Amino acid sequence: MGYTDRAGYEASVMVVQLDLRVPGKHIKLKLESEKKLSHYFVFSAAAAFMLTVVAVLLLSAWKFYSLNGEKNDFISEKNTAEQNLAIMEKEFSRLSSEAGAIDAKLDYMLGDVPSVEIMTALDPIIPNGVAVKTLTITNDRALFGGAALNAEDVMVFINKLSAAAFVQSVGVPNIKTVRPKTRAHVLSLLSAN
Repeated sequence: MGYTDRAGYEASVMVVQLDLRVPGKHIKLKLESEKKLSHYFVFSAAAAFMLTVVAVLLLSAWKFYSLNGEKNDFISEKNTAEQNLAIMEKEFSRLSSEAGAIDAKLDYMLGDVPSVEIMTALDPIIPNGVAVKTLTITNDRALFGGAALNAEDVMVFINKLSAAAFVQSVGVPNIKTVRPKTRAHVLSLLSAN
């Protein structure tokens, strides 16, 4: 290929490309761009790690706070349950004592103490001048309390009581003579075994 210049000379043209870069600089630029890319990956991984750590710390703090609140709730529920248990135990002991008293009365009523028979047998024994005010019947004794206008009626009652089939012995622990304004003798009496 030829080329003619203005002066009329013919010259050959040759195209030469010269790399004017400093040797190793283009490799260095390539390495720097690769380093920048790896730096971005490392930075993004570190940022992700830091965000995860912050998220875990925030979640842990929130859980700790909420668990502390739940702990306080459980403690208050426990205290309430303990108070209710104490109330229930008191009520249970009260009901147990009442049930024991009712059981004792029921055992007495269903037991071998012939209270109806004793009261039926007393009706013909009591003389007209004697008034039985109280009668207490237990398993082995009957206690009478009453009044009479004269001492002879008391003695008749004691004799009839001693002769009764259900009486083994009669004791007279306390007889008092009281003289009210009417001058009548009022006698408090007696017990039978």
